[in-house]
Amino acid sequence: MFPSRGGLREVPCPGLISENKCTVLNCLFLHEIRRDRKRKLEHPQETERIKASQSSNASHPKSLGSRETKLSKVEKIAPSAQTTYNTKSSLARTGSTSSARTGSASSARTGSASSARPESGVSVAANTSGSSGPSGPSGSSHKSVPTGPTGPSGPGMDATKLAPTPVLPYGPATLQQRMSYLKVIQKALVAANYGLPNATAIQAEYDVASNSTKVTYPVNIRKLVAEIKTGKYLLDDSDEKEAAKKRLIRERLEKVVLDPKMLKKWSYIVDPVVPGTFDPHRIENCVRCGQEFSVADTKEVECRYHALKPVFKYDYVESKKIKTYGCCSEPAEQSQGCTLAHHHVFKLNGAADLASVIPFSPTPASNGPKWLFAAGLDCEMGFTSFGVELIRVTVVDWDTRDTVLDTLVHPYGKVIDLNSRFSGVHSLSDGIKDPKDGTIRPAVTFNEAREMLFQYVSANTILIGHGLENDLNALRIIHHRVVDTALMYPKFNPVFRLSLKTLAFRYLSRVIQDGEHDSSEDAIAAMDVVLKNIDTN
Repeated sequence: MFPSRGGLREVPCPGLISENKCTVLNCLFLHEIRRDRKRKLEHPQETERIKASQSSNASHPKSLGSRETKLSKVEKIAPSAQTTYNTKSSLARTGSTSSARTGSASSARTGSASSARPESGVSVAANTSGSSGPSGPSGSSHKSVPTGPTGPSGPGMDATKLAPTPVLPYGPATLQQRMSYLKVIQKALVAANYGLPNATAIQAEYDVASNSTKVTYPVNIRKLVAEIKTGKYLLDDSDEKEAAKKRLIRERLEKVVLDPKMLKKWSYIVDPVVPGTFDPHRIENCVRCGQEFSVADTKEVECRYHALKPVFKYDYVESKKIKTYGCCSEPAEQSQGCTLAHHHVFKLNGAADLASVIPFSPTPASNGPKWLFAAGLDCEMGFTSFGVELIRVTVVDWDTRDTVLDTLVHPYGKVIDLNSRFSGVHSLSDGIKDPKDGTIRPAVTFNEAREMLFQYVSANTILIGHGLENDLNALRIIHHRVVDTALMYPKFNPVFRLSLKTLAFRYLSRVIQDGEHDSSEDAIAAMDVVLKNIDTN
């Protein structure tokens, strides 16, 4: 009812208007009359004369020409008619054609094809399609405002106001700094022909600002601009963006594949192997207790050993480092062993000795129907009469982290010890649950297991694991595309190799191998360590 500010103080006093004086004590109305109102009250004759002069000028041809000149100036700076700016009604006034009321003589006098003022305040709609409007009596027509790629509807224009979105509770930079970066992003989007550059720039800058600190904000902005210029920036979390992310990760994974020289240095078999001869009565040293024994001797013996290797720990009482076993914490110099076994076991190390039991086979060159670009591989081994043999193989897809193969394997030799503490296998006769349908799958032969592996792995597949030379030797396959976490961390080509358990805890804050080993868990942990590294670097 009343103005929002001042209440009755903004309303002129009725007494002053009607009687030119106010007799009310402490009147609430406004007693100060503006100059134009005061002049109108004091000189009513002069006011009527000004009105008559304005009405006569409105119908004069010269006055009409000055109005058209003003309208033509407005046309030059006005945006084109489009719905996003909501300016159709204003452009209709500038785009209307000549009225029959003004006549051709008026158009000739003004020297333009601009329209005269329509009757009764009704304006003719603007022609937004670019075609000429209806002609006036002189036959001329008004030219519409251009639209298209260079106009407001093109890829370089956007109706959204360019201003940074506030970041709560506080942003990583001042408003002026964010605005300057926002203009840089918008300019890059326009140059790269992105649609709606203003809105896209605002959202992109806000995403960076809300996930950055004062230190990382400028760096992340530069990365964003670089992605826009190279065409790697996508507008939303669509399938296309996921596909681009997958391609980028694959490119980075290709760069960390070990070269053949590195594989040879760390006992990987990369060349064809000529099989040797296996002597069933050969003398070997027990890999547990170190005693010599005949491989053909199968009688029970007393074999005391430590399950874990010795490590150095700091003794705060003695104020020095001492060497103790990780399994029992007993001093390395005094303990005879904390675990008792009834058979000695051995391990074949040479490529010719390994090939004498089971020959090596290269991975197939052609890709099968279930071929994987990259896969995590982990194998579990047990002790047999032929040394260390494969008893379980697991393959996990790099892209989906799905376990595509997990099966128990019957070894060639007689089982002496399944090494259950580390392999997690207690019996080969019980089978294992299939990762796809949950059914119990019985153990398969070695050749069947390798054929199942070749359905997913070819010579082009990148195999990822920890200490993969042991897994590939157990599978008796020759493969060149390998990413070994034991050789990459804590640095490339290390002097000593850390365990996968240590790497998972250090880089992933994940505890694995807490008890019996799970081959799927180990394969996924190795892949996640690699992914963490290529994302970081």
